[in-house]
Amino acid sequence: MKPYLNKGIFIELLKLAMFNTAHVSFDTVEWDNHADFDLEVLYKLGKKIKGKKDTSVPRQTSSAAEAGSKYRKK
Repeated sequence: MKPYLNKGIFIELLKLAMFNTAHVSFDTVEWDNHADFDLEVLYKLGKKIKGKKDTSVPRQTSSAAEAGSKYRKK
């Protein structure tokens, strides 16, 4: 994050109150000032932490039609 905090809209994230508004939006990180990172950039720049087991939950993708069909009575 540090290399980006002196550029464009990310400068606003130097204020702790704004930085703490981080949330997940469309599979990426976004802040209330609409600053965000492209998902591919996060993946490309990400680093694996040694000794840490991946505990992320696999993402399930389905169309709206498929999602609706899961809840119909059989």
